[in-house]
Amino acid sequence: MIVRPTQAAAENVQLKTSLFALLTAEVRPDTILATNTSSISITKIAAAAIPSGETAASEAGKASTARVIGE
Repeated sequence: MIVRPTQAAAENVQLKTSLFALLTAEVRPDTILATNTSSISITKIAAAAIPSGETAASEAGKASTARVIGE
């Protein structure tokens, strides 16, 4: 399923990281999470997608961050 929001999240790091953390908990693990940003690091946003209790070095952490894309 492809979901395309009609509104973009404001260019606010706390808002975007919170949104990606919530999305990670709600969508299937194979869902691609995409964002556009002009000033926030995609790496920082991807880090918010790491499930609670996991690290960036764990297999689950690597899989979660790998599904985040941005421009």
